[in-house]
Amino acid sequence: LGQNSSTESAIVDREGRVILPNLAPISAAGRTFRDFREELEARIKAAFIGTEVFVSMGAVRAISVVVVGEVNAPGVHQLTGLSTIFDAIAQAGGVKKSGSLRKISVERAGTIFWIDVYDLLLSGSVGRDLGVYEGDRIVVPVLGPTVAVAGKVLRSGIFEMAEGQTAPQIADILALAGGAIRPQGSRISHRTFDMAGREVVTDVVDVGAVM
Repeated sequence: LGQNSSTESAIVDREGRVILPNLAPISAAGRTFRDFREELEARIKAAFIGTEVFVSMGAVRAISVVVVGEVNAPGVHQLTGLSTIFDAIAQAGGVKKSGSLRKISVERAGTIFWIDVYDLLLSGSVGRDLGVYEGDRIVVPVLGPTVAVAGKVLRSGIFEMAEGQTAPQIADILALAGGAIRPQGSRISHRTFDMAGREVVTDVVDVGAVM
């Protein structure tokens, strides 16, 4: 039956999609080139049996993003259309110790949404598109209430409480630290300070108790 060879070129449109003949639009915004290429190859091979696919990338569009708040280098930063919100924050020097990871806001085309970085750290996903777009404004607010966990846990450290979480349970705090190394038989102490600045140490019997 013979063989045909053809080349198609396409650009990412304003909605972050690539449109090719005889194929449904493919989302490209906020994805790695490898991830996009694998989906494109799979779709073409499914639509055109026996077809070999070779995908390459040409020029990458530059975009301007504003990053302000508790970052080390606030201002306007230049990135590529393949960058993410976290790339923009890194370009701004990263979040300062005084900055929050719980409620990073992104202002885009008259709308605002928020990102809780702990969702990414603990579950591997924040449940939304992390790509950046021309004119985005990213705001890192001031650090919220924190709690320190030390001792026989999987990851000791200082953790920021979730937005609006003023009285977390001991079990929730232990979960942030990955849980106790020994599931049973551990002694848990709650250390805090009274109004006079004196340290108060209390043994925790019920991990479901509120701090």
